[in-house]
Amino acid sequence: MASLKILPLDTICACLFSRADGQTFHWAIILPFSDTHAHKLHATNRSDNWWRYEDVQDDIIHSVNACLVVELGAMDSSTHESIGAILKKIPMDTPAQDGEQRFTCRIWFRQALRELHAAGVIICPDVMQVEANLTRLAQSYDDYVWEGKGPKLVVASTSSVVS
Repeated sequence: MASLKILPLDTICACLFSRADGQTFHWAIILPFSDTHAHKLHATNRSDNWWRYEDVQDDIIHSVNACLVVELGAMDSSTHESIGAILKKIPMDTPAQDGEQRFTCRIWFRQALRELHAAGVIICPDVMQVEANLTRLAQSYDDYVWEGKGPKLVVASTSSVVS
């Protein structure tokens, strides 16, 4: 597993951002539009403690805490708007299938995968397995990121993650 030097264009990706504890991460969907930058689509409560959907441009390659980038599927440049339309409709509440868990960006990410799968944008029949696989990969790479040895990892084959 090597550090990511350029983002994979024409893809929809999962991106996990380290919280420097080796256990928890900020979860986002990214849509790369250049070698270094992507639209980051995610649930955030950073500015005022209220959860909200955000679609911002972010320099993923030079981020100090981007830990893991994994391709979830292919897309073309015209797909950004349709993906954004799907994701911004996700309520900032824990869906019934996730039980009584407190709402977080990870809960939003799960629902994003469900919605994108239902819309035929990605193939992801087992959201919980994908979450477990992404968590395992990010945890194994977290120390590496904070030691300054490489800010990200890309998994070229998603067959072991999206299944």
